[in-house]
Amino acid sequence: MPGLFIFLLLFVAGFCELAVGNLGLFAPLLAVAVFYAGNAFRWEQVLPLAVIVIAAHEAFLARQFAPGIVLLAPTIAAARLWTRHGNREALPLQALPGAAVGLVWGIGVTAAESLRDGALAAMPWRHHLWLLLQAALAGALALPLICAVCDRLARKAFLPRYARAAAKFGMRTE
Repeated sequence: MPGLFIFLLLFVAGFCELAVGNLGLFAPLLAVAVFYAGNAFRWEQVLPLAVIVIAAHEAFLARQFAPGIVLLAPTIAAARLWTRHGNREALPLQALPGAAVGLVWGIGVTAAESLRDGALAAMPWRHHLWLLLQAALAGALALPLICAVCDRLARKAFLPRYARAAAKFGMRTE
């Protein structure tokens, strides 16, 4: 059951990211969903499903270099660090790691797109800064929303929740 929940979460986040992208906005929702899943579930459960969904997502976007696969391990590591040391109880505080994850994935994606065809693309720096701002803002808005919705669904399905992650893994929260 947790595997199905993780897969559906990542699939829906990837689909929503593509839908928002079709509106001309950059929102790394799949990255934020990986961060949520990395907190709520064990990384052994999250990693294989995330690789499958991110690889499909990157293939759908026809990227020559898949920054999502490269940034997957640091995102799960950051999620484990937040599980150990972060405050998952206060929902508005989740905007901080959401913005950080969005910004890091934004940097990865813009760097990968800039280095397309082996040469630095001639995109103006304002464009890069605008994409990074969009990514950070989208992450800051998306993580609290994902936490609220998915924790409510997980509670009803008797699955691990983001807000109670440290207790489940036997980690100290001090």
